Amino acid sequence: MNGPRPALCSYHGTQRRATWRVLERGVSKRSPWQRSQSTLNPRVLLERVQAATEAIFVTTFGPRAPREVFISYSHDSPEHANRVLELASQLRENGIPITLDQWEESPPEGWPRWMEIHVADADFVLVICTERYNRRFNGEEEPGLGLGVRWEANLIRQHLYNCGSINDRFVPVVFAPDSKGHIPIPLQGYTHYVLDTKTGYDRLYRRLTSQLESIRPPLGRLQALPPRERVHGFFPGVQPALSSVPLTTRTFSQTELIGREDQQRWLRDTHGDRLVIGHPGSGKTHLLASLARQGWGLFVVGDNLDQIALELEMQAPEVLIVDDTHFKVDLLRQLLHLRQVTSSTFAIVATSWPGGAHEVANALVLPCSHTLELPLLTRDQIVQVIKAAGLGGPDPLISEIVNQAEGRPGLAVTLAQLCLQDGVKDVALGDAISRSVRSDFEKLVGPRSIELLAAFGIGGNAGMQLDVVAEALGLAVADVRGKAAGLAAGGLIVESSHQWMSEVRLAVRPAALRHALVRDVFFNSPARLSYRQLAESAPHLSDVALTLVGACAVGANVGRDEIIALLEHAQSIQAWTAFAWLGSAEASQVLHLHPELAVELARPLFHYVPNKTIPFLLGAAVGDKRELGPHPEHPLRLLRDWIEDTEPDSADAISRRGMVLAAISEWISAGNDEDVASHALSMVVAPKFERHSTDPGMGTTMTIRWGPLSADRLRELDPLWCRVVAKLKSLHRPSWRYILSVVTDWAYPRRLLDRDVPADIVEAMRLTASRMIADLCVVSKGHQGVLRRLRSVANALDMDVSTAVDSCFDTLYPSSRGFEDPSAYHLILKSQLTAVDMLAADWAARDPIEIAKLIAKYEREAGDVGVSWPRYTPDLCVRLAAASQSPIVWLHALRDLSASADTMAPFLRKAMTSDEPGWEDLANSFLERPELSHVAASLLLTAAEPPAILMSSALAVVPNLLGLIELHCVRNEVPEHTLVRLLRHEDPAVAGMAAVGEWLAVPMGTVRPSLQPDWHSAIIRYGTKSQQAINSPIQRSEHIDYWVAEILKHDADLALDWLRSRLASQPRDWHWKLAEPDAAAVDALDFDRRIDLLEIIPVDAPIEILVQRLVGSDLRLYGALLSQNNLRPLHLIPLSGRPVDGWVSKASLALEAGFSFEDIAGAAFHQLGIVTFWGDESAVWDTWVTDLTNLCSHHDKSIRTIGEVGLAIATRLRTQALSYEHQKRVFGL
Repeated sequence: MNGPRPALCSYHGTQRRATWRVLERGVSKRSPWQRSQSTLNPRVLLERVQAATEAIFVTTFGPRAPREVFISYSHDSPEHANRVLELASQLRENGIPITLDQWEESPPEGWPRWMEIHVADADFVLVICTERYNRRFNGEEEPGLGLGVRWEANLIRQHLYNCGSINDRFVPVVFAPDSKGHIPIPLQGYTHYVLDTKTGYDRLYRRLTSQLESIRPPLGRLQALPPRERVHGFFPGVQPALSSVPLTTRTFSQTELIGREDQQRWLRDTHGDRLVIGHPGSGKTHLLASLARQGWGLFVVGDNLDQIALELEMQAPEVLIVDDTHFKVDLLRQLLHLRQVTSSTFAIVATSWPGGAHEVANALVLPCSHTLELPLLTRDQIVQVIKAAGLGGPDPLISEIVNQAEGRPGLAVTLAQLCLQDGVKDVALGDAISRSVRSDFEKLVGPRSIELLAAFGIGGNAGMQLDVVAEALGLAVADVRGKAAGLAAGGLIVESSHQWMSEVRLAVRPAALRHALVRDVFFNSPARLSYRQLAESAPHLSDVALTLVGACAVGANVGRDEIIALLEHAQSIQAWTAFAWLGSAEASQVLHLHPELAVELARPLFHYVPNKTIPFLLGAAVGDKRELGPHPEHPLRLLRDWIEDTEPDSADAISRRGMVLAAISEWISAGNDEDVASHALSMVVAPKFERHSTDPGMGTTMTIRWGPLSADRLRELDPLWCRVVAKLKSLHRPSWRYILSVVTDWAYPRRLLDRDVPADIVEAMRLTASRMIADLCVVSKGHQGVLRRLRSVANALDMDVSTAVDSCFDTLYPSSRGFEDPSAYHLILKSQLTAVDMLAADWAARDPIEIAKLIAKYEREAGDVGVSWPRYTPDLCVRLAAASQSPIVWLHALRDLSASADTMAPFLRKAMTSDEPGWEDLANSFLERPELSHVAASLLLTAAEPPAILMSSALAVVPNLLGLIELHCVRNEVPEHTLVRLLRHEDPAVAGMAAVGEWLAVPMGTVRPSLQPDWHSAIIRYGTKSQQAINSPIQRSEHIDYWVAEILKHDADLALDWLRSRLASQPRDWHWKLAEPDAAAVDALDFDRRIDLLEIIPVDAPIEILVQRLVGSDLRLYGALLSQNNLRPLHLIPLSGRPVDGWVSKASLALEAGFSFEDIAGAAFHQLGIVTFWGDESAVWDTWVTDLTNLCSHHDKSIRTIGEVGLAIATRLRTQALSYEHQKRVFGL
């Protein structure tokens, strides 16, 4: 096979792909929907592979329209141009989107750019070849003629060059057989089409629509045939002892070498005997076979020494390769003896598992420089290996093989080729890897090796202790330790314990092997063992539960009650998720037992029991007002993602929407939440799809595909819309904004796809949008906000909406058109305010209760559709209040109707200024309601003489109104006596905000002398109380922090007082970082004030970060710090960080103070606070290695010594980081 088999499932349609790389060190917040993709049940994997296998015949052999086909031709004659036009028209009638210059009058970008764009973007470029076209293509035309063809020819040549002459886009076409000689030379090597007959046209049409004339049958199972008798070696009947082809029990593939270039180079460049070490399946044999095929050496494939000696004499290889030498140490010794007695010069290259490497190396008497340990390949490299082996997809299958291979290319090839031979089920259920392990390890470790692996496997990722396994299997601990060492040498057992653990735990990897072995040993074997003793002694019951569920997934006969009891005790979301993936019965049981897990387990529940899942998600969404976009775990976001997670032409796109509509109908009939119902109804008629997938390797590349559904599916939404309209009619107060957003999507197809949308889809969407607008005009029952939005959308469709226009609504909420034009703004504003004046004059004479109802209605209808600007109801109420003789009546009416707070504020102010009886009671009731408290508080904070009781009530609520305090203080609207009370407020945030407001008021940066003491105290109190109260109800404000920092920058004395106060309060947050005001305060200090602060620093406080910033690069300050013996634990703090700039000078001072080379070098690596960086950690240590290497050449011997000590530390840290990064790339994030 020359290349990878095409992916089993591909997609061609109107969607757009967008791919990006996730930052290595970034934290990815993944929704339950995304997280559960990594816990796919093997049965689900098999379902997907089966579906993908069936889809290949639809996606590969079914008709698929290209996005664009461009025609490149020369204007030979009017007849020729007309024939090209007829071809283009015929293809367009047959569904091919053709781009032709004859249909363009004058492109605004100019003809050259127009040609460049379409040659680049088209899926196919039809090159109509004639004698003149070929002449112009080759630049042989007269100057000034055929410039268009010459330009297109250059573009075509460049595209062919860029893709290495791999061409599936540029299609040569001739109108007669005798024109084949006019095909330009760069295109002569590709299939051409002769359009002189209907057959020729059909062939071209098949090419453009990806319809093969002959369909390749699926690959069958390989047939075993008996070998033919043949002569081996130099003499008849003698098996060869040396060969360029290895003798191996594992599937051997002569595919390209991937990820082993450095190791291949090492083998070529290193001379003498060598040892290659690697786990089973790590690619040792494949690496050496790639060299052997190039004549580098020969494999020893027989053990007859006489035959080996004879073939050595005849072939004289420079290198003998002994594979799996840990099984053949005696043969290795015999070869060494043979080399000695025959005075041969061949080198021996041996391969071994890690466990046998020491014995092999001793036999060869090898130095460490002649041993090579093969690193595991990264997940992305294993994907390349799988595809090179011929398996192109689907991605879930490739991902499963990557998970099982765990960096071992040989195992990956074995599993991939098994899948190609109809062995997907064996791979998915773990049987394939289990068989491989049995054949590799039973002869090495013994017959009980499988029982041992299964016992360690019970503990899952957490592993099991040696003594626990030994006791459960009735074996001696020493025996188990020896066998475990052999299994660990094969890469099957890894240590899962950490440094802080007292016991050593061993775990079995990968998970697929673990599950298959637990199934076979503890559940499905006639002589099965009991797992209970192991489970009871396991470190984490959740890992046991996950392992047993995994075993169930691959066919273990575990009792249902038994597994449920285990899950209940384990209380693991991950284990419940895996259980739900087992099937519809299990998913239903999870919903029955734990309906509260519906959100976390949404993906498996949707997969098996969507009808039962939808009502639970609707219920979970009640009261959840979060936006869906930034909250992927929102119940309705999960519902929307499931609805849209289909192919654009899939029947699921309609069936899923139908299921949701049925559930909503029952939801509404039961009288449940209408906002949730409205939101879900909008999802039912959403015209789009969106699918997410990650690459099967590292999973750091996400591909998002989105766009409108196909035209056929869009038309199938019409009946659903009719039912949605009926449901909207039954709602008392629908949440219109959701429905209107969907209508806008239908009216503007480009919102769903940021490029040209196919004409049939545009037609279907706009037709449905017109119908939706007409229906909603009726259903909305005169709702002015809805009608306003519908009229706007209808205008874009050139649709006439004959609805009554409420002039009062238009006066209060005019169109924003014109307000965005600065030149016309003031004129429009004046005209609008005049209209408001007229309306106020009319309404002031009418019944306040009647007008209040109108105002509340308009406010509600505007809010329903998100109309918030321009909005003139507050201006209207200012005028109504001014004209009112009894504002209390208006207030009661507006409050009872839950009108907007800013419509009530003018009436409350009027009642207060006129001292109308009852206004104090009303103001107090406003203070008691969070949504209205700011109205009363605003009046009281700015009042010259507010009632004492009311003022006390206002001060009690102002901690929730910090912005209001700042606003009035900055405007100088707060009387001085009230401002004093704010500065003395018990809440430090209130006091701090009042202090900030005073400082920001005109003239900015000043404080009234009479307020200075209270203002100073308020700033300090904000620092000492608010800053340290991390775990208390008192919260810091980033806004106040910013302005306090600005204040401290301009006042060194205040900054010093601030820091003294902070030191006295021993701030806990200084463990990690200096808050913004703290940093600003330090920076504001001059030398003398810094010295003053150093003298009062308590050595036992968490102030390392403060000391580092305080000293900075000032050598005088560092000397002062070093002179204070009581601060010795802090003396090396200023040396923290990279050894650059003034670091050497500070290091010299530390040497004079008596610190050792090791102390000073180590101080640089002492990390203060939270250290962040982008990219790989090893790259960070690369810069340190460079810095410290420079120190190693310093003229001062002491500094050189410090550099050498530091370089050793940095090198070790870089090596650790590289190891961690490689492990991450092998085993995943």
